[in-house]
Amino acid sequence: MSEFLKQNKDGKRALKLLMAIPFLPPNFILTGVAHIRTFLAQKNLTENFATLLSYHRSQWLNKVGIDSLSVYKRVRRTNNDSESFHATLLRIIRVRGPNVWEFTERLQEITASTASEIQAFVDEGLQIRSIRKRKYRLNDARIKRAIEEFDANSDVGRLLNAVQYSVERIFQSAFSGEEDIENHEEDEEFVLVPLSSDVPQTFSIDNSDSNEEEAAVEDEIPPSNQDEPREAAVCMICQTDAPTTVLLPCKHFGLCDECCFTRQNLNGIPASEENIAYDRAVDHSICPIDRVKVEQYVRVVLT
Repeated sequence: MSEFLKQNKDGKRALKLLMAIPFLPPNFILTGVAHIRTFLAQKNLTENFATLLSYHRSQWLNKVGIDSLSVYKRVRRTNNDSESFHATLLRIIRVRGPNVWEFTERLQEITASTASEIQAFVDEGLQIRSIRKRKYRLNDARIKRAIEEFDANSDVGRLLNAVQYSVERIFQSAFSGEEDIENHEEDEEFVLVPLSSDVPQTFSIDNSDSNEEEAAVEDEIPPSNQDEPREAAVCMICQTDAPTTVLLPCKHFGLCDECCFTRQNLNGIPASEENIAYDRAVDHSICPIDRVKVEQYVRVVLT
């Protein structure tokens, strides 16, 4: 099957469509499987996928169940969090199969350490969650757009075709003969991270990017999706809206309007409501990234 999929373009696409089935709502999963069966029949690949589809039906549709299989509109679609914690616990224990007393002691250590770190981060006003890698945010944005279109037209085939590119890396990992394209640790999203991890670049007035960074971003976009607009940067606080504000003197860019307004009000300093290119307001808070005291919030209007 592995060699067949490497050589057959339609077979590869059919498998990725099958891997994309969990993105459908539970009540549309069987319709999605029927769509794939129709595609296989059109490409004369039904016999090649007979065993796989039988396994998929017995294991995933019947045993696991369509309600558990579906990750439709879920923010957390994998068990990476638990796997990351297990890996951390193994590093602390250092041996497999410890006795119950040693295991309990190590659990107490990691719990106490995590609690103290969280308290320290909260006291210092630092960000607790890491900033997700750009490629994962791009992937989530594509999935979100596809789901929004599906909500409007309920087109199962269109949704599967749109999100099949999201499983490309998993497909390559399974059939390339390599352990993974990237290190597994890069997929982990730690609850607490060092400040040096994914720290945003300081703001540049000329707004120029290096060729290397541009090349890296291009590599993250599947070839068939090159015409999609790139996702803009997001606010370092809410991780949702686009940043508009530079923090001085550390030059980190940045905060969105709402988060900037909220932080200034929390510090007892009202924000200026003037609609001008640079909106300055003195603030005595600290930067969420490097803890440098913020002397100014500078609002930038990009044209």
